[in-house]
Amino acid sequence: MELYQKQLLLEHLSAHVTEKRLEKMTRILAWRTRHLTLVMEDIYQSQNASAVLRSC
Repeated sequence: MELYQKQLLLEHLSAHVTEKRLEKMTRILAWRTRHLTLVMEDIYQSQNASAVLRSC
């Protein structure tokens, strides 16, 4: 999510949440990463792998 999109989202949500919740969302967004490592072993059915990827 781009910085601009994050700002728009926070502006919109700030009207609907408490100050404490807004601070928590801001803190979490600052620590999120754009990198993910997924390891799967012994996948016997492709549907299982697809389900894991969707969940991620």
